[in-house]
Amino acid sequence: YFNKMKSAVSRNWSPGTAIIVNDPMGTMYGRKDRFTKLRVFISSKGKLVKAKVITSSGVDFLDREAINAFKMAAPFAPPPEVLLNEHKQLEIQFGFMVTTHE
Repeated sequence: YFNKMKSAVSRNWSPGTAIIVNDPMGTMYGRKDRFTKLRVFISSKGKLVKAKVITSSGVDFLDREAINAFKMAAPFAPPPEVLLNEHKQLEIQFGFMVTTHE
């Protein structure tokens, strides 16, 4: 289940494009590695209920890009019942790493 979710999200995540559009010369945010961690809630039917930043990369547009990747990848297959919390939702943390090479 998680591999399929990761694949769907990865297809919709474009940090390179976001960087080129928002900071093409690397002068505003610098050329350094960035990490965004989201807490994501998926309904028992596979609908994205919520995705929120719990660890910011320090760059708003990269954090937004991570959330948008989940929005664009949804809906997902219904999660296995055993993975649902007391609210009948799948609650996971999902990380996005942007690395730069100098």
